[in-house]
Amino acid sequence: MSDRRDSSRHAGKTGEAATEAPGTRGDEERGLELLLGVSSCLRSWASFKPGTERLLGEIADRLGQAAGALWLPDGDALVARAVWSSGSVDHSALEEFLRSLRLLPGEGPAGHAWIHAQPVSANPVVSGRTHSMGGLRGTLGLPALARGEVMCVIELYSTSAPQFSDRLMHVLGTVAHELGAFFARRRGELDLSPLTAREVEVLTLASIGLPVGGIGERLTISRGTVKSHLEHIYAKLGVVNRTAAVAQALRSGLIE
Repeated sequence: MSDRRDSSRHAGKTGEAATEAPGTRGDEERGLELLLGVSSCLRSWASFKPGTERLLGEIADRLGQAAGALWLPDGDALVARAVWSSGSVDHSALEEFLRSLRLLPGEGPAGHAWIHAQPVSANPVVSGRTHSMGGLRGTLGLPALARGEVMCVIELYSTSAPQFSDRLMHVLGTVAHELGAFFARRRGELDLSPLTAREVEVLTLASIGLPVGGIGERLTISRGTVKSHLEHIYAKLGVVNRTAAVAQALRSGLIE
């Protein structure tokens, strides 16, 4: 991917920065830099691919990690939708390996973050299944939380076993909610739409002003079927009419 950084400030090349001696770099400073970096990424977000790559790189960079992946719930497992790595990592091999996996609840830091709905660092208690590729292993699972729902999970990788202080884990909890609020408004980009493909078609046509009859003609379905789809859409989105449904879907990225 094009957004890999090779600059000397990227401590994630070796994974050593996260194991600095206490006081070498204050956790308060690192936490503030992390918050500012994440906020900057979200403010400048354009679309899923470049936005996710920059976000993963920013978080990994601030925490001194060599690589990161964004995992999405897919039924009873997590699947990798985006992978970022520093220049010292064989990116193609790492991406191929991660995308071949389906993580079950509790597997590795990502799986634990998913079921516990909180940031989880790798340690003997929650080691689960570790990811091994080119000497890397999972070090941190960071869920994106929106009202208790895990929208996705970011997992970081390093060649070492860093220790994240309580202060940093507290900051990561704040980041988890910031990410959750952001992705909750962009469910469509995460393929987390509660709507069926047909319901998306109906709502998209409704958004351009087509009446029930016009939607039916365009999709070759009856007026009654269109009305039924609209009723299901309203129920799923928690709204009471077409205008509110369209507004909610646009805000959430369910339709464009």
